[in-house]
Amino acid sequence: MYKRDISGENSWPPLPAQHQYSPFFDFLADALFQHRQAVEADGHFARNRFSRAAVIASALSVECLANCLIFNLKLPAEEFKDADRLRPLDKIARFFKDESLTGFSKGERTSQRCRELLKIRDAYVHPKNTPNAAVLDSLKDAGENWAVPISIDLPLWPLLGIPLPPFAWNSKSSAVALEAAFRFHHYVLSKIQEAARHDLAVLLASRMKLDEKLNLIMPLDDSLIGELRAANDYGLHLDNLGLSAWLG
Repeated sequence: MYKRDISGENSWPPLPAQHQYSPFFDFLADALFQHRQAVEADGHFARNRFSRAAVIASALSVECLANCLIFNLKLPAEEFKDADRLRPLDKIARFFKDESLTGFSKGERTSQRCRELLKIRDAYVHPKNTPNAAVLDSLKDAGENWAVPISIDLPLWPLLGIPLPPFAWNSKSSAVALEAAFRFHHYVLSKIQEAARHDLAVLLASRMKLDEKLNLIMPLDDSLIGELRAANDYGLHLDNLGLSAWLG
């Protein structure tokens, strides 16, 4: 590939622009990074801390996808306000309807699993003190200390099988969350790609907007790109979506 250093040249005068930030790829990379930390961590608290971060980043990536699609409809201000109040899956359905795209269904199992992930996110940010049946066992000699074994009956989210209480999350929980979000992303984006009317990088990435027709897509940090290469393991095949060339 031919490259030319223009750092010392006046290639163009300063141009007024708008920077439009989209954290979609940031959330994907965050989820992958935090999940890897959860897998490698020692001790329950460390594993739980990283798995919580991975689960929530996975859910936020879905909200971000929905917001990216609604934003790119370029709706009038008042209509955008109404659309922005919709739930994430309803936003995606609105995009498909307005763009006359087919293939997306909120009733699809992939969509339903993702909907439950969003419910997990909502429950996490609005915590409640919920009692669960538990048993305190007899004291055990633990060397310098005494241990009190505790067993707790933990209800599970029905579709994903993740424990309702976040304190019980571990790397298995975050792996399920990643797969739910990433498979959903691939499902939605592959349907958009099939219509061959949208550049997925333009829909999802941060950009410098120079005018209505000219957008410069912002490159991703090399370390972020490195994280995204693991997305394939959880059902988001960036190569198949035509994003690998842009990712580098």
